[in-house]
Amino acid sequence: MQNTLTILLATARRVYIENGFRGLSVESVGMRAGVPLNEALALTPSPLALFRRSVSVKLERFLDAAAIAVGGRDIQATLEIMLFECGRLAYDSDLRNIGARAVAEQEQYPEVASGFYEESIDRLPIALDLWLSHLRRSDLIALEDPKSAAWMLVGMMTAELRLVAAGGLQAEIANDDSMLRARQCASLFLRGCLKK
Repeated sequence: MQNTLTILLATARRVYIENGFRGLSVESVGMRAGVPLNEALALTPSPLALFRRSVSVKLERFLDAAAIAVGGRDIQATLEIMLFECGRLAYDSDLRNIGARAVAEQEQYPEVASGFYEESIDRLPIALDLWLSHLRRSDLIALEDPKSAAWMLVGMMTAELRLVAAGGLQAEIANDDSMLRARQCASLFLRGCLKK
């Protein structure tokens, strides 16, 4: 069942990128993915649900890494892992293409654009906010506003990557480059708030 869902969601992303929301139906995606209609409908009952789920699944690796990292005692290493995953998502070609299409169709399908942001971009700082709030409550960092700091960290890690990607200068970023950037961002941030 999980493999069927994975295939269905990957197909939905391709169909959306190629045809936009108008071309996204559970029936057509299921047919293209080789999934019977009743099974496809049981997994995702509407085109909007299919779209949102196809985006949210891309965030699962980040959220899994965040959940594992939060249990770690090394604050810098934990933050580096979380920021590395942010960078990976910023360079994800599917998410970039879906985001561009969602913005282009925003007037016609505002619920799709808001769904994209809610299932992708908005979730990154939420995970960071929870972790930073935990560190603050534990008196490990001095931070007035964990939510704002979380948005700032996501911006530090992804802004340049998004500009490079938008300019088409580099299709992907090497893991080593992304990890170096994560280390630099984590070090710069923690220098200002980590308690001695």
